[in-house]
Amino acid sequence: MPLSSTMTPIATTTLTASAGSVTFSNIPQTYTDLVLIATPCSTGTAQPDVYMQVNGSSSSYARTRLGGNGSSVFNTNITGETYWVLGPMERTAGSTTNVCHLLGYSNTTTYKSMLNRSADSSIATQVMIQSWNNTSAITYIYLYPEPAKGSFEVGSTFTLYGIKAA
Repeated sequence: MPLSSTMTPIATTTLTASAGSVTFSNIPQTYTDLVLIATPCSTGTAQPDVYMQVNGSSSSYARTRLGGNGSSVFNTNITGETYWVLGPMERTAGSTTNVCHLLGYSNTTTYKSMLNRSADSSIATQVMIQSWNNTSAITYIYLYPEPAKGSFEVGSTFTLYGIKAA
């Protein structure tokens, strides 16, 4: 369900078989921002993070993460990454939700940024501010589980929305 009336669904993927990745390609450049809502679940026994790469790039990503789990808080600041992090996923479909705002995704004069938040009742609630130090418009999104920790399970859902210009 869209967060507001200015959001237009672009594509939805709901897995009917486990998968090692999910992609959104040929993303239209007619919106000012994108919102990705992911409710992934994992085939593995670990609680892997969901990673994202854009336009096939594996360089120039950075993030600042703030979060807490009810008894402690944490923060990290990481540069030189090969991916963005959406957040964790559990074994049960629908138990984790990641909401990602890709700001100015079609602008070709600025670096790209993403603000995302995730909530998982057994791990933590967190917010991340992330950047991709590249001015290319985002036309392709590749999502995958943290390597060697399982695949996306049946029932995982990923929906991409476009936000109309004001």
